[in-house]
Amino acid sequence: MKNVSNSNIFLNFLQGFIKLSSADNILSHDLISTKFTPEIYSTFDTAELNFYPRPGGEPSTRESVASFINTFCAPALKYPINKDQLVLVPGVTYTSDLLSQAIFDEGDSLITFAPLYYRFPNDFGDRGLIHVESVVGYNPKTNNVELSVEKFEEKFQQLEAGGKPVKAILLVNPRNPDGGVFALDELKPIVEWAVKKHSLYVIFDEIYNLTVFDPLPNGQKFESGIKIFDNDSSLDQNKLIWTWGLSKIFSIPGLRVAAIYSPNERLLKSVNRSLMYQGLNVITQHFVRELLKDHQWISYFFQINQQLLKTARDYCIEALKALSTSEKTVRFLKSQSAFFILVDFSDFLSGDKSSWEEEQKLHSKFKAEKVLIVSGQTLFMPNPGWFRIVFSAGPKDELIEGINRIGKALKS
Repeated sequence: MKNVSNSNIFLNFLQGFIKLSSADNILSHDLISTKFTPEIYSTFDTAELNFYPRPGGEPSTRESVASFINTFCAPALKYPINKDQLVLVPGVTYTSDLLSQAIFDEGDSLITFAPLYYRFPNDFGDRGLIHVESVVGYNPKTNNVELSVEKFEEKFQQLEAGGKPVKAILLVNPRNPDGGVFALDELKPIVEWAVKKHSLYVIFDEIYNLTVFDPLPNGQKFESGIKIFDNDSSLDQNKLIWTWGLSKIFSIPGLRVAAIYSPNERLLKSVNRSLMYQGLNVITQHFVRELLKDHQWISYFFQINQQLLKTARDYCIEALKALSTSEKTVRFLKSQSAFFILVDFSDFLSGDKSSWEEEQKLHSKFKAEKVLIVSGQTLFMPNPGWFRIVFSAGPKDELIEGINRIGKALKS
């Protein structure tokens, strides 16, 4: 695990809070920073600054993104993605807002699974005014997150009966907050149920797709949900929506670049109308083109980045295991991707271990020790005691200090 604590962009953390709550990755900072040099802008045509950028991205930028997706994100498609099926937007967060207004009416519902990224109700609902509803995915018997058609159907019927019409489902893969990964055969039954039975849109959020550092069971590799539609002509292609961005895989959330892919021309036109008010500037688009065209460097970057993440994940798990005692055990949902793990501290809850109030008390202890992590109640976990910990948000010595502070809180 690389130690970059001497870099002048990181603040001294010993006297302040340690933030293990935000899904950031600084481990590959030195690698990606090599691309931010004057040379990358030497070919920029300043005449582009004299004209308004095209909503949804310039054709040359969308062509670069399409080539990247077809090479790295969804290779070997029977029907490769073309630039006219892409809309470029400033960040994946914004894709949620755009889609909430393009395919939903006020009061409609979106169904996803839990645990879930705690910002989804805001990202879809704050301006789209829709309901983000979830079904329980965590199975304590297998200690894994699983998808169930029966649970989705039950939630669908409940919402329809309650006057909250369902328009779409959201499938996040790789997953936030536990870093797990679904195989295609786990996703396909849900997709078929949504499209064939209820004519729902299927939104794939694959923002962490190229951070997968561990193989799936049986040695399987991560595959994009796009392939489900690509392999099954009986599925209505207009119901496919795929969202993705540069912020997580390249660890550059400050750049704010994402893509919406769909064969649905009407949907893309609707999204583009909104982008008249907030599109990508031409300098950002130039950088995106220059970054994504260097496929050889990209392959090298992902190989190193995935190894850095795996090393940090392994170190974090071993350090947290050491906090167990003879009577109280720290348990995990082992992540295979991304920047975080879900940790079960339920043995350390006081009093009623089924009480969310006890989880909040433990959360307050962490804050008192000046370490910030995300509570399981916020993530819609079914039972108290779970917390999400980010292992890539700072250098190794900062992570060590953060885990030490967690240990102090558990003992208090």
